[in-house]
Amino acid sequence: MTGYYVDPEVLRASAKSIMKAVEAVSKVHLDKLSGEKTEFGHDDASAAYKEFLATWHQALTKVLKDESEGSADGLKDSADRYEQDDGRTADALAKRAGSQ
Repeated sequence: MTGYYVDPEVLRASAKSIMKAVEAVSKVHLDKLSGEKTEFGHDDASAAYKEFLATWHQALTKVLKDESEGSADGLKDSADRYEQDDGRTADALAKRAGSQ
């Protein structure tokens, strides 16, 4: 591959941005928006809405958080591997140039 370049710091900055977004989302409490039963006029409707909000709260705080953290970790790992591979390649080229 020619012309292929990755800036490891950009990958790490992207990982930090993802984690900041996760932190912001974790402060959202959809389950607290369900209101009072009297606002619905019907107990079953109130219970269904409360369950709906609790499900979405779980999706935001657990599923999205886990997936986002995995992506951020992957970006950091890619940055580390890129630097390691780049260093090994530079070392190998330097040895080869020194032996000629």
